[in-house]
Amino acid sequence: YYTSGACAFRPESCIHISVRNCILDSCGNSFQGGSAVLNNSITNSNPMEILVEYCHLFNNGNPADASSDQEHQLYMFGGVGSVFTFQYNQLGAVMDAGAQIKTRTETNIIRYNWVEGGDNDMLQLIEDTRNRVQHNYVYGNVFIKNTGNSNNRVILIGWDSSPQPNGDSTYFYNNTVISKD
Repeated sequence: YYTSGACAFRPESCIHISVRNCILDSCGNSFQGGSAVLNNSITNSNPMEILVEYCHLFNNGNPADASSDQEHQLYMFGGVGSVFTFQYNQLGAVMDAGAQIKTRTETNIIRYNWVEGGDNDMLQLIEDTRNRVQHNYVYGNVFIKNTGNSNNRVILIGWDSSPQPNGDSTYFYNNTVISKD
């Protein structure tokens, strides 16, 4: 395992990126990125667009500190105009208390994924602290949550950094959510 915070993919200065057919395991965050936050030269006229598809993500997180909620299976951030598409992926065990998918991009398209395991939320659709607007399209996924964890919540929408969402819209349909022992 790599040290906490280590990433298999960590784009910091990009406008368009596609990641396909990868196996990402044993990292602090398998994929963490988004250029609009880290690079001031990326402007609203050039928002970031990231596509992740046909990947298998598992055993990411911080095994040295199983209570840590700072490393996630996948963590995206963006800004005004940012778009994150996550489709046809399989997510397995998380090695700490981080989320399976945590995203702060303005538009999230999370579709046709198999997400299973982890002690924290399966999906965190969290507002960007500067933009505070988020549009989410979550459909055709399978979420399998084991009960008996410290956090039995499956999905968290907004409210991570701001007192309330501002102009958010979330469309959650045709998903299968299973809570089991």
